[in-house]
Amino acid sequence: MTAVLVAYAGRHGGTRQIAEVIAAELGEAGLSVDVRDAADVAAVGDYAAVVVGSALYYHRWRPEAVRLLERHAAVLAERPVWLFHSGPCGPGAASQQVSLPANVALLAARIDA
Repeated sequence: MTAVLVAYAGRHGGTRQIAEVIAAELGEAGLSVDVRDAADVAAVGDYAAVVVGSALYYHRWRPEAVRLLERHAAVLAERPVWLFHSGPCGPGAASQQVSLPANVALLAARIDA
């Protein structure tokens, strides 16, 4: 069974809930999935694929999600990686299209996410 890591970073639980939904869908597809807080991820080498998500605050990813991508960039570049973020919220948020923050976009390009 293929092992997938779904890591998340957020303050209030919304991004964790999104990660859990992603994990449930992957599990239903027959994959073995671990859901972990990005701050608690020590290694990614045991996973065949990785999903990393962050809450978006003031157009920035949470530092623990960015650190995960930075620390494990070499290993992440060797496997499929997907990124997601949650936010912004509030009036008019549904009409906003929010791209990756510049530092995360550079990391995404580096690891081919």
